[in-house]
Amino acid sequence: MKHSILLVDDEINTLKVLSAALKTSRTDVETARSGEEALKLIKTT
Repeated sequence: MKHSILLVDDEINTLKVLSAALKTSRTDVETARSGEEALKLIKTT
């Protein structure tokens, strides 16, 4: 079973590292750099 996760952080390097690590474990990863951006992603999926 494939899992999905939404990472939210204002530090782009943190998002890149965590996203890369999670993608290797067969996880769909979405990223957002703010709470506002995260809410938009949540509402559209």
